[in-house]
Amino acid sequence: ETAGRAPIVSKEVYLDATYELTVPIVSPDPVLLNGKIRGRGQSTWGHPKNPYKIQFKDDAGYAKLADVLGMPKNRNWVLLADYFDRSLQRNKVALSLGSSSVFSDGLKWTPAGQHIEVHLNGDYVGVYLLTEDIRIAPGRLDIWKMSSDPAKNQVDGGYIVEVDFRLDCYNQGDLNLQLVTPWAVPICVDTPDEEAITQAQLAFIKGFIVGVERDIYELDKLDRINLVSFVDWYLLSELFRNVDSAFGSSVFMFKDTEASAKPTDRLLNLGPLWDFDRSAGNVNYVDAWKTGGCWVNTSANPNWLARLSTKPAFADLVVSRWQAKRPALATFINSSIDSYTLRLQEAQKRNFERWPILGMQMSNYYTWTTYDQEVQFLRSFLNERMAWLDLAYASAESFQKLCVDSDY
Repeated sequence: ETAGRAPIVSKEVYLDATYELTVPIVSPDPVLLNGKIRGRGQSTWGHPKNPYKIQFKDDAGYAKLADVLGMPKNRNWVLLADYFDRSLQRNKVALSLGSSSVFSDGLKWTPAGQHIEVHLNGDYVGVYLLTEDIRIAPGRLDIWKMSSDPAKNQVDGGYIVEVDFRLDCYNQGDLNLQLVTPWAVPICVDTPDEEAITQAQLAFIKGFIVGVERDIYELDKLDRINLVSFVDWYLLSELFRNVDSAFGSSVFMFKDTEASAKPTDRLLNLGPLWDFDRSAGNVNYVDAWKTGGCWVNTSANPNWLARLSTKPAFADLVVSRWQAKRPALATFINSSIDSYTLRLQEAQKRNFERWPILGMQMSNYYTWTTYDQEVQFLRSFLNERMAWLDLAYASAESFQKLCVDSDY
């Protein structure tokens, strides 16, 4: 509930808020928390069911929390609306897969999320995914957080940047977090943000990104990127045929300090994963409803993955890591969909009573009229997609033919 039940109309200005978090299977008594809330998002913001950014206040109520629905305790969270995804599961399945043993050896950290039902200012607003946000913090992306004091001259990590075609980041006066690389990739410096970054840090990370791009395009050097993270991020994104993942938006990369105990963290890593509501066939453009064909490394966007796909080291790793992961993929995906469908069976009814959008044309190519049909399509898409990728990733030669040279 916002202070005075004020409407949430801004993505920049927080409103004071109070929260009651109830887990009925644990206790009928709610946990009471104070904090703030604002809007967030791009394509979903402004639709009837909005996404939100929430923050808990560090007070006595917060101190009593051991965790947040089984997720590590933190004050900052995101409420994903999944308005366009009427299975309500694409983000949950993708993020759970990223943090599972199938991918966790290549991806340092993937946000966790739990389905919840939300009441806002007395109004039931449906099923949301309460999700960890992407930030440098213990228990999340655990890399070094630099000082914002220019006198300390700390420039050596950690950084988070995002490929974002909107360049939706701070650019005022002498402080410009936007970067369009020589090969036209639009990038925002995400962390440190405009309130913390120094000019030396900004110059360092922009120079590093441009240098990595030059390595990829001109020098045929891959020693400044964690290639395993690039391959694993690509494999999972291609499996879901995620439209945004083709170097459009929500493509995050990070770098830790050179003093990191983990050598691969000192390199540029692809990840964390984010934003899968318009994936797995839930799109009516760029042929994204089709289960055949590669997308993430073939789109017309300025795209590092397209260039990397021409390099034997990347192609060989795509093939070997897909084949190593493949036996666990189908089991994980199908059992996850079973579990989440059972968990959501009653909640989804209330969600679609509040938002009667089943059978409505939005961004979808196929229009299904029931929740069960939406879930079955998600399951069918991912299983058929795995079968097609088995052909594409059977060898470096088939990868070249079907995912690099092909107009499939």
